[in-house]
Amino acid sequence: MLSLNKSNGAIAIGGDIFINDHAKLTTWGTRQIERNSTVRLRDSTFQFADANIIKEESFHKLVVEGTSVLLFKLGFSDKRFLYLDDLSIDKGAELDVQGWVEGTHFFLVRKTSRNLEDALNKIKFKGYDPSKIHLEDYSDEYWMINGAPEPATYGAGLMLGVLGLVCYRRRSVTASI
Repeated sequence: MLSLNKSNGAIAIGGDIFINDHAKLTTWGTRQIERNSTVRLRDSTFQFADANIIKEESFHKLVVEGTSVLLFKLGFSDKRFLYLDDLSIDKGAELDVQGWVEGTHFFLVRKTSRNLEDALNKIKFKGYDPSKIHLEDYSDEYWMINGAPEPATYGAGLMLGVLGLVCYRRRSVTASI
């Protein structure tokens, strides 16, 4: 595991990064990787570490080979932003996004990305329906890759709502007697 934690605007790595064979790259601070770098994951993990600060990472290209993980660790409702110019996922490869929470974590890819359409079909968000992963307009320059909860999540939410309504009605009827 390699942990990056430079402070005061210092860049931890100024070149391309190759993470292979179940290794993990963890960033503790914001902007630890040089903006023009390419990060290549081969059966490995890129992680935003726990910290109670807003964190951003921005680099040129993420290349995924094999089955690799993008891990958004949730601290105290911390926001995490990953900005990429390009995202490329090789044939037969997959990017498993874990710990991602809608509205808190932002997986952003530049609208000029040449490989994004192909890569979108090779991304899975843990706990989200793989067929509903989609792009949302984030800004003039970036798309946001977003997941949609699996049907079981909708069902659980609906069930809680119905249960709440039943309890409310029972309480209302009891109060009026």
